[in-house]
Amino acid sequence: MSVDPMAYEAQFFGFTPQTCLLRIYIAFQDHLFEVMQAVEQVILKKLEGIPDSEISPVQIHKCQETHPFSEEKFQLLKKEIEELQEKYKVELCTEQALLAELEEQKTVKAKLKETLTFFDELENIGRDHGTSNFRESLVSLVQNCRKLQNIRDNLRLLQALGPPGSQKT
Repeated sequence: MSVDPMAYEAQFFGFTPQTCLLRIYIAFQDHLFEVMQAVEQVILKKLEGIPDSEISPVQIHKCQETHPFSEEKFQLLKKEIEELQEKYKVELCTEQALLAELEEQKTVKAKLKETLTFFDELENIGRDHGTSNFRESLVSLVQNCRKLQNIRDNLRLLQALGPPGSQKT
């Protein structure tokens, strides 16, 4: 059973991240519209205050009319926004994957450190008991273990065959 993080966020915060971003986007648009109106008023007042100004408010509106905002430009901007949002989502997923990888590496590093500490302790024990080279003693130990395993296997085989002379031929 997987938990949908969006449901948790909506329950905890009272809204989803998309709702929050939409509200910020709308607030930004409203504020931008108000600022543009204020800028237009300031420009018009400055023009009125300049004596012998050759630029009239009508000319400013004509310059704006010659470079109007078209539906085609709006659609291009909308498409660009969608592409950027998609890239942002991909980057978020990539970031999450990298963070998960980093956590996994931290876990592996901790286990590796434990293993190295264990081998250091074994080497110290070997030195305390007169073994100068830990690697050589480890190789010897592995060889002895294999010999003991072979002996054990042979004994099991002999037990399976039974005592000598009791075999049926």
